[in-house]
Amino acid sequence: MRGILSTDGHNELFFLQLDRSGDEDQIYENTMKSYDAIREAEMIVGTEEISTARFEYVTDNRAAALAGLATYSNTVLYLYGTCEHLGDVTITDDSRHRTVWKPVSVSTTQNESALIKSVSVVMESAGRFICEYRVVRFQNNNVPTAALIIVLQRNGDGWKFNVPPRELSKLFFRFPIRGGDLLPVNCVIDGHFSVSQERDRIHMRDSDKEQIDAALSLLPVAVQWAVSEDCVGAHLLGHVAMPDHLFGALTDADRAWWRTTLARVAGDLSLMPIVRTGRGDIPADGHAHGAHADFIMPRFELDSQDELDLSRVWKLATQTKDVDPPLAELAYDWMHLALGWASLGVKVHMLALTDLAVKARRGVISWQTCPLMSTPVSGCSTILIWLEQSLSAIIGLLRWRIYSQTRTGLCYRQRARCTETTASQKPLKICQSHSVKMLGTNYSIQN
Repeated sequence: MRGILSTDGHNELFFLQLDRSGDEDQIYENTMKSYDAIREAEMIVGTEEISTARFEYVTDNRAAALAGLATYSNTVLYLYGTCEHLGDVTITDDSRHRTVWKPVSVSTTQNESALIKSVSVVMESAGRFICEYRVVRFQNNNVPTAALIIVLQRNGDGWKFNVPPRELSKLFFRFPIRGGDLLPVNCVIDGHFSVSQERDRIHMRDSDKEQIDAALSLLPVAVQWAVSEDCVGAHLLGHVAMPDHLFGALTDADRAWWRTTLARVAGDLSLMPIVRTGRGDIPADGHAHGAHADFIMPRFELDSQDELDLSRVWKLATQTKDVDPPLAELAYDWMHLALGWASLGVKVHMLALTDLAVKARRGVISWQTCPLMSTPVSGCSTILIWLEQSLSAIIGLLRWRIYSQTRTGLCYRQRARCTETTASQKPLKICQSHSVKMLGTNYSIQN
């Protein structure tokens, strides 16, 4: 290990070998050698051309070394948001391939909530330019030790939000804290936390909670900033959900605290007009009777599992009046965002296939009043065809036809040959819960 110490107003360069091998006597002897090495440090003038720290490791486990380098590569961009004086970072693998990250400029702005510091970083590989990034740190004005860090990647003339790797810890005390990867957010929280000696947990004292809360309160600020920058994928920064585990099993008290804290943040996000729909940008929660987005779930009922093609259910939703789903290319992202917010008890409007069917049939007394934007036959048949496709193990032959149209409602009949199967209770349950009468080998749906 090589580094620079600043003592009594001047700088000293030291070389140190850390060796914990051997028995107690050998470990003690190596420790004394380390103290001697520090005492023999050389005074230097100027540090511009000298790395302030350099670590070299000897290992007989190549796989472990490569895994460590990969982890560091995933982390290095966020270190530019937590380590103020970090300069060029170079990683050389065992094939002598060099990857370099270089900070090239820094800008700072201030608003009523945070100090916003943006560091531009370029990445080079084998001497060639690869990509440009912006590492943005939002530092809480009221709790300066608490900050939130995000990374943007150059996208043509603009930027796109860089979702952090799943395995990256989302909690830093300048450097990652092990176990923080299970916190379901798409940013890094930095603070002066009380951590264990092994850096594998935060003790969650009052000061720790204050800093986490202060950093998370900046998430809506960061989302709004990313939207104002026309950042592609800015909505993904709004991902917040309840963790199942964090630094091991959560205690009841910690679970309640996390739920309350994360729910408040998700609630604030749900009121922001950040859901891009066919009618413009609207919030997830209309706050009483205002406009709100509808999030499409690829399932028959909200309490069932995903089992349908999202794109086809989304298309059906766009054909139904008074339903405002996110744009097609955003539907999958917003489905998961909505599920995360709902896990915290935040009000979001999620629609499964049967919910769309209810909306399509509500108040219908004639084809002219059917609340479908497409032709009634096409729209209503689509709903019924979806039901049929999910019951492919039961239905052998399908022929749809309009059965009758009366003043009291619309009626359809399906002629089908049913096979004997234990799964037959599922369609029966769905039909009974939505006013569908099973009539032997025929069944009809009536309003």
